[in-house]
Amino acid sequence: MRQLGKTFAAAMSPIAMAMAAASIAAATPPAAAQSSNETLVQGYIRFMAYHEAGHMLMNQIQGINAKTAATDAIESAADDFATLLLIPDPSDENGVNEMMGAALAWLKAGPRYSEDDPHAPPLARAEQIICHIYGSDPQSFAGLAEVVQPEWECEQKYADMLDGLVAEYANHTDRTGVQIDVSYAAPTQGMERAAQFLRDSTILEDLAYDVGQDFKLIRPTKLMAMNCKAMGGDSGTFHYDSFSGAKPEQNYDRIVICYELIDMWLKVDFDADQ
Repeated sequence: MRQLGKTFAAAMSPIAMAMAAASIAAATPPAAAQSSNETLVQGYIRFMAYHEAGHMLMNQIQGINAKTAATDAIESAADDFATLLLIPDPSDENGVNEMMGAALAWLKAGPRYSEDDPHAPPLARAEQIICHIYGSDPQSFAGLAEVVQPEWECEQKYADMLDGLVAEYANHTDRTGVQIDVSYAAPTQGMERAAQFLRDSTILEDLAYDVGQDFKLIRPTKLMAMNCKAMGGDSGTFHYDSFSGAKPEQNYDRIVICYELIDMWLKVDFDADQ
């Protein structure tokens, strides 16, 4: 998977470049650049899972949470974490397509956006993904120049963001932190396809590995996939929570991945007009 400080030297494939350049300007990539619907969905699900990991990292390492910082700022930072950890190698067509899937999904999500949502508007989230990818290597990702605006200052934003992440969050010791525990609850209520999709994607295992490679966690963290509706939770998103027990050793963090959200996006046709 992608790791902090990785060098982006390879050339971006023409197909992936064409898809990237068109992803913000239009709802669908050109016919010659279309990726499978499942690859695009996988990119969005991966982004959302890593977004929640961003919340976990901010809280565990810097004590940043809804009690200590503005919610909209935290949500924007969690998007930054997700994008930074998932910046694809320019030659990795699947990785590029996945990130384009994440951007496209935000465009698709536009009509469902509420003004009281603490997250940025869907278009802004899509633009942020594209900006960070372009800013990481403008030469290799030159195809994105058609949609990136000069006032976005993507190169400087990316450099500042990466420097801050490495300085304030990366593990600078020779010791590993507490490892993330990954688990899958048995799917119910017709969520079998979503659960199998998630297992096959290895998104959760990738996330646990990436976090373990770059950061030093100080509390046990459970990364759990489940039917959220059956548990009485919000099934329309993923969740991060921190729990405190009577003793410090009973404290743990939890990231919940909902089968229902995966199932919903598997039914979205990325090739259809918005």
